[in-house]
Amino acid sequence: MVVRAEWVAAVLTSAVGFASVSALVAVRRAYFLAAGLTHAALLAASVGLLASELVGGSRLAWTLAAMLAAVAPLARALGREGADPERVSAVFVAATASLSVLALHQAAAVAPAAEVLALVVGDPLLTSWEDVAEAGSVASLAAAVLALTYREQVCAAVDRDGARLAGLRVWLYDLLFLVALSVAVAGLLRLSGFVLAHVYLLLPGATAMAVAERASAVPLASLLAAVAAGLVGLAVAVAADVAPSGAIGLAMLAIYAASTARRGWWP
Repeated sequence: MVVRAEWVAAVLTSAVGFASVSALVAVRRAYFLAAGLTHAALLAASVGLLASELVGGSRLAWTLAAMLAAVAPLARALGREGADPERVSAVFVAATASLSVLALHQAAAVAPAAEVLALVVGDPLLTSWEDVAEAGSVASLAAAVLALTYREQVCAAVDRDGARLAGLRVWLYDLLFLVALSVAVAGLLRLSGFVLAHVYLLLPGATAMAVAERASAVPLASLLAAVAAGLVGLAVAVAADVAPSGAIGLAMLAIYAASTARRGWWP
């Protein structure tokens, strides 16, 4: 099978978008929150598919609108004084995971089966240039938030009280982080699928934290890890005729394992 240009573009676009937010997840140590947001993304993508089939309009626009609506109460809860982020995230996961099953069931009744299945397992080999263009806009937004706010995000993660005393509007960067993370995972879910989204959100940043000697090197290391996993996984999937998302996920896991092996610890 010949590797097509749009497949490579889809894989690279996903890698850039997920690597950007994964770097922020790693420096903020928000792994549980990030994993939880994939459930909200599955819910939003299911609603987007359902709405585009029944009402019409842009599927991506419906998906992002549903995602931001789902995340709004989470943002309010996390912003309350004394809120426990892990407990709030756990309740959020329980709610969105349950609702996503209902939304998927409804979407399956009106949408093509392949489209519904793609939300769960993903398949970049089914993407068109239009899909790549839409995902590219999402990835660009994620990369822009990383580039423009990374220093402030690190300060907010390392010493929140000190950052506030220095005049940093921590609440604003918390909100930007949550919005960028939400938009990226929801907007890229159709390319990656629900399963690979977990891997791509968590491991590029974790790999970067294991190999980077300083915080400023984390974004580039995260990007290189995600891109390498995407290209290797795609090549393996095409050569062996296996699911691309699974091959990319295993490639990412292998890269993470190699990055931690030199330090003698796992995971």
